[in-house]
Amino acid sequence: MTTSISISRSDVQLRFALSGIPAVVALLCVCRVGTVFAAAGALDSSFDGDGIRIIPLVEDNRGQAVAIQPADGKIVIAGYSKIFGSNDVLVVRLNNDGSFDSTFHNGQAQVVSRTGDDRGLAVALQNDRKIVVAGHTDVFGTEDILVMRFNEDGSLDTSFNASTVGGRASGGVQVLRRSGDDRAKAVAIRTDGKIVVVGTSNVFGTNDVLVLRLNADGSLDTRFNNGGSQVVARPSDDRACAVVLQDRKIVVAGYSNTLGANDVQVLRFNENGGLDTTFNTTNVGRRKSGGSQVISQTGDDQVQAIALQGNKIIVVGQTDRFGSTDIQVMRLNANGGLDSTFNPVNAPTGRTGGDRRHATKWRGPGTSCRSAKRGWQDCDCWLHGSIGLERFSCPAFELQWNTRHELRWGRNTDCRSLWR
Repeated sequence: MTTSISISRSDVQLRFALSGIPAVVALLCVCRVGTVFAAAGALDSSFDGDGIRIIPLVEDNRGQAVAIQPADGKIVIAGYSKIFGSNDVLVVRLNNDGSFDSTFHNGQAQVVSRTGDDRGLAVALQNDRKIVVAGHTDVFGTEDILVMRFNEDGSLDTSFNASTVGGRASGGVQVLRRSGDDRAKAVAIRTDGKIVVVGTSNVFGTNDVLVLRLNADGSLDTRFNNGGSQVVARPSDDRACAVVLQDRKIVVAGYSNTLGANDVQVLRFNENGGLDTTFNTTNVGRRKSGGSQVISQTGDDQVQAIALQGNKIIVVGQTDRFGSTDIQVMRLNANGGLDSTFNPVNAPTGRTGGDRRHATKWRGPGTSCRSAKRGWQDCDCWLHGSIGLERFSCPAFELQWNTRHELRWGRNTDCRSLWR
């Protein structure tokens, strides 16, 4: 049974409790950064008075995804709420000024209460302003892909996976039952209304990348990989976290673990669901292979987001290569190779690039990069990285390191001891 719950607190600010602790929801949209932040990077006071909107609802609530309506700039937030002991999908729509949108579910949060534990982790908007939310549910004992579609007014769209219960039209919810545990992490809408859902499937004890495509009515699109779903089974543990559509092809980003550490993984699928062999093409015997690019580096690397920059692919995540966890950005060419014009480094071994990491370390009292002998953590320095080569720079010297942390060249070789 599906029940709609209204929650409103008009006399207080809007709040999501992340991990049980009230936290700020920061809304960043590539095309509309100015909506939330002023040009100089200051918080936008036209958004809820101080640039921050907090949503207090009953019990624990988590915002997991955000989308901006292109026509009017309204903000759609999806996540899940824990009111009655289990999680339920939650959707909120805000006006440009951060207030509740009165035309969405009577100006209140929409919580869809169902049997089982439901989590909304991704959101996408259709051209007709309908809202698609993807995640997972354990209503049948195992984790299954959960997709919901809401009308512009916040009600469940009964034309999506339509059915009749007791003579009444029902729908708006699609649960895709398969063997094992499946979880959706990302969703995208094609121009023809078909819905692409990406996530992870675990059938035989390891995780594999899972891609599904639904028709506009919520049914599986059987023309996609002859059944509607594609699982890329590899000996490694693979997780998909983000998706973007590129000329009807599907580009998926995540990470792969083969030998104990995670590596960035990007895959591209043709419209029919098969791997695109023009992406990171290799030839095995007389057969052409491709469709997957795993970028293996020192450290543990993960990807959480993806976007297109023209025909190039930007992936964003994190790396622990320098000891702490740092933001990592990579750019790939359309053929799947790293783009050496992105953060290029000219070194004795040739030009490299495609990867950008930026990390700062602290300075010990009375020390400098030139004089520090106990380790690089005592220096006030910046680390700049690129694939296969590390650059450690200070005002006093410049050094080049390879991936084994060996000194390649530089001035002031007494600084050799800075890397331990």
